[in-house]
Amino acid sequence: MNRPCSFFNLHSFVRTAKEEAMHVVIRLAKHHPVCVCDNILKIVVAVCNEVKNFRQSVAGKAVLTLGYLYEIMGKKLENKLRLVIGALLAKSGNRTLSAYFRLTIKSLFKIMNSTTAHKTALAFIHEGARHCGKRMFQVFKNNRKFNKLKEQHLEINTIENLAKILEQIETKGVSEEYLPINIIK
Repeated sequence: MNRPCSFFNLHSFVRTAKEEAMHVVIRLAKHHPVCVCDNILKIVVAVCNEVKNFRQSVAGKAVLTLGYLYEIMGKKLENKLRLVIGALLAKSGNRTLSAYFRLTIKSLFKIMNSTTAHKTALAFIHEGARHCGKRMFQVFKNNRKFNKLKEQHLEINTIENLAKILEQIETKGVSEEYLPINIIK
């Protein structure tokens, strides 16, 4: 006799399946790294997406999975550093749960210890700037005094240039490909 599947049971099953899938990824990386290397982009993107999951257990397992992947596979994953570090830095900004912050720091240290220092530093600089740039934009946008101070202390050309930069940060984020650095004189 089949019992009807409630939404809660289905949701619980999906959560458990995601956690188990991440555990399988770690085991595969350890024992069959060629299988993981062949599908690394799909795996890393999927795990990074789960870092954003609202379920604490799934997000925490995703954060740890990223750290373990780098610990196991090391330099083979260096070309995915910006993606992974960006996801982890975004998660580290969520300080509502100190457990997330500790897990994120633990995984970031595993990544730093398993990859080339130069490439890791570049990824931290780029993704950190992007993360801070969005934060800075939110502060400027929500500060009522900002427009008043801007008008009082800046020239009209500088105000226009600043408006262009803030508009691009809002729409595209912070990145050297997008920001018109040449308009800042």
